[in-house]
Amino acid sequence: MSGTDGIIRIFAGTASKGFAQKMCDYLGTQMGDCSTIIFSEGNTFVRINESIRDKDVYFVQTLGLDPNNEFAELLFFLDAFKRASANSVTAIIPYFSYAKGDKKDEPRVSIRARVCAECIELAGADRTVRHGGAALRRARPAQRTVAGVRGRGAVPLLLPRR
Repeated sequence: MSGTDGIIRIFAGTASKGFAQKMCDYLGTQMGDCSTIIFSEGNTFVRINESIRDKDVYFVQTLGLDPNNEFAELLFFLDAFKRASANSVTAIIPYFSYAKGDKKDEPRVSIRARVCAECIELAGADRTVRHGGAALRRARPAQRTVAGVRGRGAVPLLLPRR
């Protein structure tokens, strides 16, 4: 990968711009150009400001302090990347606040982590990367993300060393 001419592009949601910039600095590339607009009534609008046709896209978005709006932004960007003909889309989620809801521990409750994983898959993510304790882990959405929330079924992600 040589600068911005490579086949990968890294984009960031509003909650993870600093972390994504550190990733880009480490990899020697520029962060992709995208924008998010929050309208006065609270609706979220996202736009990709460059061509990503046939590129492998990595979108970084943490779900922490404002998880519902951050999650909606993540889903909208995943959909936009797929509609813009990205070759593949990987969602990088450094902190996944819904991970605490990975099992049905009482009757008549939602398994929030499963619902989120299925939404991420339906929105267009081919893979997810999330922080799983001490190491980054990679998992397929829905099939393995929910099982991987508690550390099962995830495969280590290999990053280049400098």
